[in-house]
Amino acid sequence: MTHLTPDQLERWWDRGAAADRERIVAHLARCDACAAAYGRLIDQRPVETPAAANRKLVASGYAAYRSKGGAARGWRIRWRSPAVLALGAAALLLAVLVPLLRRPPLVAPADDSIRAGSIQPLAPAGRVSEPPVFRWASPVVAAAYELEVLNQAEEILWSGRSDTTELQAPPELLEALEPGQPYRWRAIAIDRRGRSTIRSPLQFFVYAPRGP
Repeated sequence: MTHLTPDQLERWWDRGAAADRERIVAHLARCDACAAAYGRLIDQRPVETPAAANRKLVASGYAAYRSKGGAARGWRIRWRSPAVLALGAAALLLAVLVPLLRRPPLVAPADDSIRAGSIQPLAPAGRVSEPPVFRWASPVVAAAYELEVLNQAEEILWSGRSDTTELQAPPELLEALEPGQPYRWRAIAIDRRGRSTIRSPLQFFVYAPRGP
């Protein structure tokens, strides 16, 4: 019996002619060696939709291969084939996009809306030797901030304003601070209408400048 060459089998797999289909299928049904070679070719090639001219050839030839016991495991999917990779990528994309599509749209907060917690005083804290620079973290976008420095009697010793979350101690405050004495300070958010919104807790500090 004359066997089909691997080149012939691959050619029929890619573009088998309809006129020769009956001959090839019949040969594969009779010849165990060619049916096994044809089945291995199908196993090794990416899973794809055959051209219209050879769909029946592929199906019939592979059925002959299986009937000879060459593919008891059935169709093997090549996990790295383009079709399988495309399906995997599509499934992954859906898994990511579906939860996002179900989420409500984000709404930009108003300029003076409170986003979380209270204003957090950062510095000065504790004993400082340099002229203090007041810094704080704010959860609110405010039009301005009012800074208050209080003495031991909880009276406002000095107050000032800043349009950022930082304020350098001015000369008049430095003159009012007694070296080595404890003070407290806080920052208060002011909205665009001039109203106080939220304030920080009081922060303790002692101004102890170095001697000449």
